[in-house]
Amino acid sequence: WESMVGYHFQVYLPWETFAHENKERGATTIAVLVFFSYIIILNTVVPISLYVSVEVIRLAHSLWINWDVKMYYAQKDTAAKAR
Repeated sequence: WESMVGYHFQVYLPWETFAHENKERGATTIAVLVFFSYIIILNTVVPISLYVSVEVIRLAHSLWINWDVKMYYAQKDTAAKAR
């Protein structure tokens, strides 16, 4: 699969410069390069999605607090308000 289909996706990581004539060593080199390429990509993608998830959860919690009628301070008779 790597040599037939994956060969057309080597725009950013040309394999001819890294792969050797020995197919086992070439496959190992390509696997290591692809692995670290994914690590670099996931290093930026995961924090972005994590920030978005945390902000959505914070928004949902603040709306939940604002909509809760029973959550109030009895001495001053004021409802809870999320900031």
